[in-house]
Amino acid sequence: MAQGADLRFTQSLLGQESPKTTQVYTNATTKGFDQIKSPLDGLDL
Repeated sequence: MAQGADLRFTQSLLGQESPKTTQVYTNATTKGFDQIKSPLDGLDL
């Protein structure tokens, strides 16, 4: 996976049973990642 993310970890986060499904979604959703903001980004730590 891109950026060194672990496929099994991502699969678990998404609640998917099949790694093939996770691969399809992770390959199909890379466009616009630079515009995604985490709710944690707004915290003043």
